[in-house]
Amino acid sequence: TSDVQAIINKAMGGQYLSGQTVSIYAADSLGNNIGSWNNAQAGECVCVQVSGSYTPIIPSLLQMPTSIAVNTKAVMRSESN
Repeated sequence: TSDVQAIINKAMGGQYLSGQTVSIYAADSLGNNIGSWNNAQAGECVCVQVSGSYTPIIPSLLQMPTSIAVNTKAVMRSESN
């Protein structure tokens, strides 16, 4: 879990979302949580979900909201356990 969180933080360039949460779990093909990712067998799906709020630096300049909710998932198949 800590390795996945480190990769996410690196991909985000050291920037964090307000209230950022990272969830990793076994999932069905639609990304619905079905249990611990540690128990996923080869060929089963694992989902990584990142949620939080993005705050633009100058929202008024672009007529943007002061905060934007972010919720994204990536579903992939486990290669082994």
